[in-house]
Amino acid sequence: MFRTSSLLNLPYSTIGFFLGILSIPRNMSMTSVMSTPTVIMRVRTLQWMVFFPQVRGITFGNTILLGPLEEQNDLEHELVHVEQFLKWPLIFPLLYWWELLRNGYQHNKYEVDAYTRAGNRYGIDT
Repeated sequence: MFRTSSLLNLPYSTIGFFLGILSIPRNMSMTSVMSTPTVIMRVRTLQWMVFFPQVRGITFGNTILLGPLEEQNDLEHELVHVEQFLKWPLIFPLLYWWELLRNGYQHNKYEVDAYTRAGNRYGIDT
């Protein structure tokens, strides 16, 4: 089943895919989130995330990049972000960054939702 939200998120997914290629992929697979194909790339480096050096994974639309610091349940965490992209197509990054600026990373409602549902932990000290 094709979702309109996938089409609206295509620019983000494309950016994520190309960043994944530049990050030296170790392997790539696909899964489905809410009946939408999602690309999962495990990459050798996320060094381009200079302001967030402890990042373990990142989601762009329907593309997930998992770096060398990946821990248990990080994939599940990023899959929640894919759902969030599908729920708020096109505008999710703006909503995420607004929430981040207002409340910080650990109190960002989108991160709290992802950490709670995935059952993993914050990558930084609380």
